[in-house]
Amino acid sequence: MRPIALLLVGLALAACSNSDPKALTDEGSRKLGAGDAKAALESFDEALARMTPESAEFVRASMGRFQALARLEPARTKNEFLAFQAARPTAVKDMDFKLVVDELVKRGNFEPATDLVAAGQKAFPESQLIQQLLKSVGDAAKASKDPEAMKKLKGMGYVGDDG
Repeated sequence: MRPIALLLVGLALAACSNSDPKALTDEGSRKLGAGDAKAALESFDEALARMTPESAEFVRASMGRFQALARLEPARTKNEFLAFQAARPTAVKDMDFKLVVDELVKRGNFEPATDLVAAGQKAFPESQLIQQLLKSVGDAAKASKDPEAMKKLKGMGYVGDDG
């Protein structure tokens, strides 16, 4: 075999060696924890490509993907998360909103975070977790002195320590 052909065969075998969706999801979580959002996103995307939406791992892989995406493309994260939630309203829990919103807030992305909190309020109007999330996003936006976010959050019911 020619060297280039051997290289291609080797790469194909390496790509196939870790095709278990759960293992790929675990790998994505590990990469996310290590701070490599781009590599994590690739692992989550590969895992999702190898499973059906009915799979037990599908929501976990999707939430990991949204966390990684929040570090890379905040607006896209919001749009894709909302589409995911609309397509699977019973699969997405209030804790999933918190997971993604927390990632956005850590990076100062208040606009998409606020939009997700608003969607969380609609989906879970009685959720204490969503109310706590509204307060934490509001407090972070206030600390960052983001007037647009503050205006929107107050319209959603945010009441800071001063008011």
